[in-house]
Amino acid sequence: MWEGIEDLCVCLQRMAEGEAQRDFFLSSLDPGVGKTQTVFHFLLALLASPKHEDVGAVVFMFTKEEIKTFVTEALEAGLPEEAFAARVHKDEVEVNDLGCGDPEKARILFTTQQRLVTICSGRSFGEVREFRYRGQPRQVRIWDERLDPAWPILLTGRKIAGLYPHLPKGIGLIHDLDQLRQDLENAEDRSLIEVPDLAAAHRLPVSDLQSHLREKHGDIQTDAADLWHLFGKKAVVRKEGEEARVVSYRESLPDDLAPLVVLDASGRVSATYSLWEQHRGSLIRLKAGRKLYNNLTLHVWRIGGGATTVQNDDGLRRSGIVETIRSNPTEPWLVVCHKRHEKRLRDEIEVELEGTDISVEFTHWGLHRATNKYRNVANVILAGTMFLPPSVGEAMGRAAAGCAPEDGPLTGDQERELLIGHQADIILQAICRGSARSTIDGRCGRCDAYIIVHPKHGIIERLQEEVFPGCSVMDWTPVRRPPSGRVAEALEYVLDWFEAHPDEDELRFTEVYEALGIERSNFHKLRRHEGFVFAITEKDIGTDSPGRYARAFRRQLDEPPSDGDFEDYFPTQDDTEAAEV
Repeated sequence: MWEGIEDLCVCLQRMAEGEAQRDFFLSSLDPGVGKTQTVFHFLLALLASPKHEDVGAVVFMFTKEEIKTFVTEALEAGLPEEAFAARVHKDEVEVNDLGCGDPEKARILFTTQQRLVTICSGRSFGEVREFRYRGQPRQVRIWDERLDPAWPILLTGRKIAGLYPHLPKGIGLIHDLDQLRQDLENAEDRSLIEVPDLAAAHRLPVSDLQSHLREKHGDIQTDAADLWHLFGKKAVVRKEGEEARVVSYRESLPDDLAPLVVLDASGRVSATYSLWEQHRGSLIRLKAGRKLYNNLTLHVWRIGGGATTVQNDDGLRRSGIVETIRSNPTEPWLVVCHKRHEKRLRDEIEVELEGTDISVEFTHWGLHRATNKYRNVANVILAGTMFLPPSVGEAMGRAAAGCAPEDGPLTGDQERELLIGHQADIILQAICRGSARSTIDGRCGRCDAYIIVHPKHGIIERLQEEVFPGCSVMDWTPVRRPPSGRVAEALEYVLDWFEAHPDEDELRFTEVYEALGIERSNFHKLRRHEGFVFAITEKDIGTDSPGRYARAFRRQLDEPPSDGDFEDYFPTQDDTEAAEV
């Protein structure tokens, strides 16, 4: 690990002296080893060096909150205010006034990753004034957290139709987009589709489109940019459930951004970097060292943890979480969950823990990285995990490898590694928000982590072997009441039915309570019995909707998350707080 820190220092020095290759340098030292502190002290050394007084630096961070935290610590350690500036959205005066307030006069600039992608659209890095110092592009360039070499494109017919109210008026354009949506629905899974060049046909170049959408929400601008990029090109069609997606990617980084140092602890487990390294050839790995996790115990509840599965379990997983938290009431806890469940889960758990002094913090996927706020919390619960649908994995894999749709499909091994690598990435980052991020004599701090994840995904074995080398893995099975009487009778009927009907996915409640002669109201009470819910969950069976809206039992195979659940890989404007027109 010391060699990894030294390697990072040498790379930064080469950039400062103009000797670095035009490549991307990945430092994947584990969380808590000292990547950020190394950068901090390097910047102080750069400011103190008379030989480098013409050398400027820029640090790209995930959110404005990270910038504020870094700057606060830097000021306390003696960073002169006149030496740095910060730039995010033009309305964020509190951040933009930090330091000297003028990027062109500041040796060091702190900004967001989203801002780089946005303001460099159609321009080079060196053309942007705030990325220059004394007339020259800033030589030291640092990217904190994950970097994707290109932007994955995932468009559905619904998203295309969502652009209609925002596009310039014209019946012909809407008509042609409707035809494109129809072609998308009619296409076969994994087939290639030729996207017509509607920008040329309707004389609406992307520059005019961007001007027209200037005041629209960032998501509208992104979807429109993705669609216009596809015009006149081939794309892959992926079908998941009832919805078809058009899949591709577009280059989003300026050509002259390298050399750049990327600080990402997930670099050693994420498949996207491997694809980048193998196929694009512009990624160089710095030494990473090896942190040992023998003070970490992973408690695994081997049931589905997808967003839909968690939503339709009649509170089973919540009950298990509460029971586990109550088992250690004297220490604080951190719960990481799906964004759409966070408010409900927080409220329900707080009600169940009312009257106790147990401290429980919550965060959601998408904000599960790049914060030290919970570094002293030794008990972490991952209340379900994120799963990449095949379309998202393909889009990310193509973006990482620079593999155009016409270049052929990704291999089965590549798709599997993208899925496992994604899981390894988010679990590593989430658990290392807690005390496991600390590093003492090469080992992590004492931590107990509880994970809800199905064994079929193959991630459990990978966790002990590669993600957290040296950790212990134990089964986590919250106590449950065994079913008996009519509950056991109903359970037997449901399990036997699904076993006897392997090609059918849904069993209506009416069929069950009529076959067993149980009154409807009594049936709904017994189907919520913890022992009943736990037993069907172990067999990957849930309900079609949560709570009183449910009408049937349904096979649950960790259904892919909806578009709104991709915050961990495609941050929204609300999460980054940095989108800029």
